[in-house]
Amino acid sequence: MLFEIQNKVQQILQHPKLKNFFSEEVTVYNEREIVTVDGQIIIPDRLVINNKNEVTILDYKTGVALKKHHQQILNYQNVLKSMNYKVKKLYLIYIGAKIIVEQV
Repeated sequence: MLFEIQNKVQQILQHPKLKNFFSEEVTVYNEREIVTVDGQIIIPDRLVINNKNEVTILDYKTGVALKKHHQQILNYQNVLKSMNYKVKKLYLIYIGAKIIVEQV
C-alpha cells in the first residue's frame, strides 16, 4: 500500500505537464483557505505562482471526471482574478489506476 502511494506521488511529480509546478523556482500554496467577497471559504489544492506573478491552479481528484470539478476550478480562477492575480493555467489531476492530467 505504501509503495503504491509513493508510486502515485512520483508519477505526479515527474509528469511532463506537471513537473515544473514542483520545482524550487516557484512559490507554492497548498490547501490555503481563501475567503471570497461573499464570505465563502475556498481551499484550492495547490496554487503555483511563477516569477511573473502568474498563477497555475492544480486540483487533485479521485474517481471519475465530473462536470462539478470543472465548475469548482473555474470558481477558484474567478476568485483569484478578483484578487488581481493573473491565472495562467488550470489543471485537474485525476488519481486512479493511471494519473490523468486535464487542462481546463
